[in-house]
Amino acid sequence: MLNIAILAFDNCLLSSIAGPLDLFTVANWDYKKRNKADTEPFCQWEVLTVDGGPVICFSQEPLIPHRSIRDCRTPDLIILPSVLGNIESLRQEKEAVAWVKAQHKRGAVVASICAGAFLAAEAGILNGREATTHWQLADRFRQSFRKVKLQIDQFLFD
Repeated sequence: MLNIAILAFDNCLLSSIAGPLDLFTVANWDYKKRNKADTEPFCQWEVLTVDGGPVICFSQEPLIPHRSIRDCRTPDLIILPSVLGNIESLRQEKEAVAWVKAQHKRGAVVASICAGAFLAAEAGILNGREATTHWQLADRFRQSFRKVKLQIDQFLFD
């Protein structure tokens, strides 16, 4: 079973958390239809915050996570949602940066949505790789992360 962790922060876009969760729910639903004998779902997920406490999304909606990064299951996939507002505060989340870096080194796949790429780049895991972010953030991203090959005309990179 695929273990997925979505790392939430203040000012994250609720849609960049809810959208992937809906997709994983559909994936589980389709998997069960195709594999009736299998009792496990295709994937399981948990929404995390650094300290396990709630965050306030950009829409001002509170988001209550399942647990903290220290108490989570070992993720196979980490999703870094988009954030609006103070991008620099996201980059200052040193505990989150260290956790993402350690999980990636352990073998977890890290995916980001729009400004979530700032956290992945801060962790150093995009150095020497192609990446994308929202076009309005391109100049700031390039100035901050010169080792990343930013391609804003692309929507998706592997």
